[in-house]
Amino acid sequence: MRNRRLAGDVVAVVGRLVTLGRREIADLVRREGGVFENGPSSRTTLLVVGQERRSASRDEAGASQDAASPRAPAESSAPAPGWPRRLDEDAFCALVGRPGPAMLRAQYYPLSTLRKLYPNIRDDQLRYLEKFGLLRSVVRTPGETWFGFSDLAIVRALSTELEGGASFRAVVRTFAAEERGQLALDFTPSAVGGPEAAAPAGVAPKVVPMPLGGRGGAAVNMTLAERVELGPAEQRFLAAERADVEADLEAAMHGYRQALSIDPGLVPAMVNLGNLHYAIDQLAEAQALYVQAAVTDPACFEAHFNLGNIYHDLGRFRQASMCYEDALRLNAGHADAHFYLAVSLEKLGESGAARPHWRRYLELAPGGEWVELAREFAEQ
Repeated sequence: MRNRRLAGDVVAVVGRLVTLGRREIADLVRREGGVFENGPSSRTTLLVVGQERRSASRDEAGASQDAASPRAPAESSAPAPGWPRRLDEDAFCALVGRPGPAMLRAQYYPLSTLRKLYPNIRDDQLRYLEKFGLLRSVVRTPGETWFGFSDLAIVRALSTELEGGASFRAVVRTFAAEERGQLALDFTPSAVGGPEAAAPAGVAPKVVPMPLGGRGGAAVNMTLAERVELGPAEQRFLAAERADVEADLEAAMHGYRQALSIDPGLVPAMVNLGNLHYAIDQLAEAQALYVQAAVTDPACFEAHFNLGNIYHDLGRFRQASMCYEDALRLNAGHADAHFYLAVSLEKLGESGAARPHWRRYLELAPGGEWVELAREFAEQ
């Protein structure tokens, strides 16, 4: 049978312990064969002295005040007759086989220490960081919360940023992006409430159609003379484009396929047919057509941009960002390319790289759909 370490002892506690609550202490004392009392008495044989001493009257175990005095030794193996043995919290924890404050301090940082080191951080801000997983307590005890070294680095960085004038909200967003990207953030205009508004991303990329011959407008505006000069593949393309504008999906897809059967290198037909597949969520078919268009004409902005949209929808944000970068090399003034590149970089946790693209979007599209969102991220 196991030798119970408190057999025959009557145990009481004065002060508040950091690692153990009174109910837990009572259970440990009984497990070790002792008797627990709520307060010191003439029967007490072992007095556990907490770090925060309670005021005790002289009628509490006679000399209990002296037992809790800072001048009293933490432990006495040979106490004077009639006096209980005294153990501090660390000694008591070692006796019953539990980690005490000294052991925990050697490995972790208590919340009380963080408060003293970084007084410019409020308790509610620390709770906020915990709530959203940026701080993760390693151990929780009745009197303290303990954090690891990585958490100390987060708190130190937060303190530095706040001292530099940054807003708490902006710092939290940056930390979240650096740790796990903005995958949890909702990139919609209504998502202005910070991480508490977390939801699956709501940005739906918009594909860009491609007219014939690099024209700036739709081919439906071509003159009759210009139409007559076109070959059969281009004529099929124009018919498909008219059906596309009229939202006749089946006729448009048939017309673009006919154009490609006549001229397999007709890049505008590849792009626009890819757009129609994209519209009905046939991403594999759309991707194949955009890749074919980009290979056939590496200078085709629409192919690179729309291919970026495919990767964005598939959650392959690194490939998406590379495609948007290729698109911007071909057309640096395209606002949506800057916007979706910024979104992709945020989702990769690269807020610093995204910021110039948020700002460029604001310059290019001051009345754009995503202005409020871009302004929020650009100001971080």
